[in-house]
Amino acid sequence: MSAIITNSFRRKSCQAFIDEVDNSNKYFIGLGKSDRWPDKNGIDEDHVDYQAPFPENTLYDNQDVLDSLLALVRVKETDVLVPKNPWTSNRKYKIYDPLDPYLFDLEGNEYPCYTTVDDKIFVCLGNDGGISTIIPSSDTTSFDTVNHVKVTSDGYQWAFLQDIDQTSHFYTQEFVPVGDDVTDDDPYLSTGGLIYNFKIISGGFTVTGNEDIILTGIDRDGNELASVNITTDPRFLVNIVSGTITSIRYVDINNDALMGYARAIIKLYDGVVENTDVIIRPIVADINGFGSSPINQLPAYYMGFYARFKGSVDGEALTALPFRQVSLIYDPERLPEDSLEPTLSDKGEEYSDDEALDALEYIQFEPLSITQELPPSSLIRQINSGAKAYLDKVDLVNTRIYYHRNSNIDVNYIPFNTTDDIIIEPITGGDDVQFSASLMQNIVKSEYIHNSGEVLFVNNREKIQRNDNQIEFIKLIAQF
Repeated sequence: MSAIITNSFRRKSCQAFIDEVDNSNKYFIGLGKSDRWPDKNGIDEDHVDYQAPFPENTLYDNQDVLDSLLALVRVKETDVLVPKNPWTSNRKYKIYDPLDPYLFDLEGNEYPCYTTVDDKIFVCLGNDGGISTIIPSSDTTSFDTVNHVKVTSDGYQWAFLQDIDQTSHFYTQEFVPVGDDVTDDDPYLSTGGLIYNFKIISGGFTVTGNEDIILTGIDRDGNELASVNITTDPRFLVNIVSGTITSIRYVDINNDALMGYARAIIKLYDGVVENTDVIIRPIVADINGFGSSPINQLPAYYMGFYARFKGSVDGEALTALPFRQVSLIYDPERLPEDSLEPTLSDKGEEYSDDEALDALEYIQFEPLSITQELPPSSLIRQINSGAKAYLDKVDLVNTRIYYHRNSNIDVNYIPFNTTDDIIIEPITGGDDVQFSASLMQNIVKSEYIHNSGEVLFVNNREKIQRNDNQIEFIKLIAQF
């Protein structure tokens, strides 16, 4: 049995997911993995040629993502996106052809059927078989009920689709947000039901040019429109080569073009006999016009998630340490308020309690008992219990040592206790540093309950160092 997932399904899945995220408080972006990536072929992560490992979609690896989290911030903004396809001279753009399953894809030297220029999106309705050398007009006021298509001197025909929201966090070099649906009476929507091109599926073998090429169709209400004889209509030019129809084109598409069609078909008759060797498909614009529903008229099956990590995130995210992983987490759980240690931050300045979660456990020591900073990824171990973890940060002010564990062979999941000395092996080498159990006050859990939540998206990165004055504008793009 043959089957496909349609683009409509992808679009609707994308929109449904966005609606779910926007109406839920359960989606968070996480920063994680302060410990180093493993060496690859003798190259360590500090080398200019090093590339972070590709994420593996296994339960084991997803568990590691959760274990390596440093902090989480709730998703603040979402949007439906399309890949940016900037207009560039000397490129051939495909015709917006509903019969072409690859109209939104790059194929060889043929570019997708839409382009972005002057912060607007245009779709190509005709290319005369050649390359584009004249930039589409940014004057959208010319797209009214008379001059509904912009024809450039290079043989291209363009229709305006939408303005691009430059204020969106997803207005980037790679993607642009898709506009909302607009009303039917919008002046830009004059392309409604426009027959703008003709696709020759089979041009026949014995066509003389004396036959009748009859176009019939219906309007949005299902009423039959007057038939048109393409052969004798002065608006059209029919090209025939050696008995085969090779093309049908408007002489001037801006002069009384065929409009208002919901459906249309073409038949060729020699007298009263239909020539079934000829198969021609009229290409008809959306009955509501280009731009009436950009989501349905573009490859809008990409969605963006945005969150902002400002400095310490009101005390929930450590600074002066790196992260190497960005993830989208669904429904992470938070410890009950009465289980949490009193916070040292000015909570609520920018992030409410349920908008940001710290994800690192720490060992609390006696005041003034720690005097030496140690680098992230150093190894913490206890002599008798055998517990091992990666050091994230030594907090000299509050005498804390933050740590995390994952499935790496250097560490394990044995819990620390307060009756066993701590030894730290600096990753940079040098002597081990030992802390007496007598100085340890408590083992403090993170707000985030480890092992909770589902990993929906992972992006492995080269090391990014955080600091107090730094703001990470995190944007994740998912494709459906």
